[in-house]
Amino acid sequence: MNKLLVVLVLAVLSLCELEKHEFRSRFSRIKTNDDGDEFSFQNKVLYFDKGSINDNHELIIDITARDLEIHLQLDEILFSDRNPYRPGTSIEDTSFLAIPKEGFADLKTSQPLNDSEKSCSFVQMSYRFEYADLGYTAKAIKNVDIAPSITYIMKNYPTKQIYRLEGEEFEYDIEELACDKYYSLWYYISFVVHKYGIVGTDCIPNTGIPSGTTDACSPGSTGKYEKWLVGYKEALFFGDNDAVKEALIKFGPIYHGDYGKVIGWEGNNWVTVEVSESTGRYVLGTQQIDSPATDQYGYVYASVDGSNKPVIPAADCTTTPSLPECSGDCNPNTGKTEEQCACIDGDIRPFCKTCTGKNQPTVDCKCPDVKEGDYTKAKCEEDKGVIPPSDCTGKTEEQCACIDGDTR
Repeated sequence: MNKLLVVLVLAVLSLCELEKHEFRSRFSRIKTNDDGDEFSFQNKVLYFDKGSINDNHELIIDITARDLEIHLQLDEILFSDRNPYRPGTSIEDTSFLAIPKEGFADLKTSQPLNDSEKSCSFVQMSYRFEYADLGYTAKAIKNVDIAPSITYIMKNYPTKQIYRLEGEEFEYDIEELACDKYYSLWYYISFVVHKYGIVGTDCIPNTGIPSGTTDACSPGSTGKYEKWLVGYKEALFFGDNDAVKEALIKFGPIYHGDYGKVIGWEGNNWVTVEVSESTGRYVLGTQQIDSPATDQYGYVYASVDGSNKPVIPAADCTTTPSLPECSGDCNPNTGKTEEQCACIDGDIRPFCKTCTGKNQPTVDCKCPDVKEGDYTKAKCEEDKGVIPPSDCTGKTEEQCACIDGDTR
């Protein structure tokens, strides 16, 4: 098969799109190209679709010889390259919940869509998939309670897809997204999240695609304009029950190929999240863990360029008051060190705040784990003297922000 034809195949065939054409039906571990060559997905590896959206709303995908060979364009990250986002957790634990049961029903993502939101078909269809994936991931990893604005994602869809191969470019226009066009365009959601993150519906409601820009909340909204999960993409993984547990403790909630949304385990049961047919809201459930199962797969939203340093979200003491950092000698935590009392949601101690700029909001603030807004972890660490500017050599702007005198 000539290279141009393979590029055209790649233009309509992708890791996530293959699955979502059947709304996440059974995904085969083995892929066979037109020459009969087989490619096998490995256990405990995150497989991301290649590509990123630039500032011109163009999706750029650089193709390699391997992509041509297997007819898929993939970036890979080993599970072993990442640590649990909650230090001290293990797949050997008798239970683990990415999101506590206590307060689950009150989370904004758990609420049913209203009639105005249902009027946008893309929003309604996303409620059973990306809506929950993104909302519960944001809660688990960032400890933020939002209902994801799908219309914010729709507004930021790419307008063009460009493949680059050996100095040549192959491009085609992407159909403009509308509320009644949702079937063949799921593929781009992950790329939009990677570039623009997500915001809450209290900032940009799900009642219609914004007519203007999305760099501020919609007129009349009561929420705050905050972007979450910038730098995150959806990834596919394979493995046994231990792989599923490892994905949960390292990346947060998953979408399991057999059980749907899974947020953890208790004893011999997976703790699942499902839509109630009577109320239309998300409720908790359980599925027995199939001990002999060895060929499972699932999806997670994970940081493509994320650090492998353990990160623990600040505890929300209003929903989990019994945690050590919320009770006993830590209530109140005034005058206590972080070692004595871990940071909690809304903590006013200077070292518990996330840096938004050099020495902002405090000198002792923590560097962001991934890029939030315009301030990257690399730039923050440089400002604090943790890494010298020369360490930016060979890195992308996402990994290392541009600085004065930058030679890249």
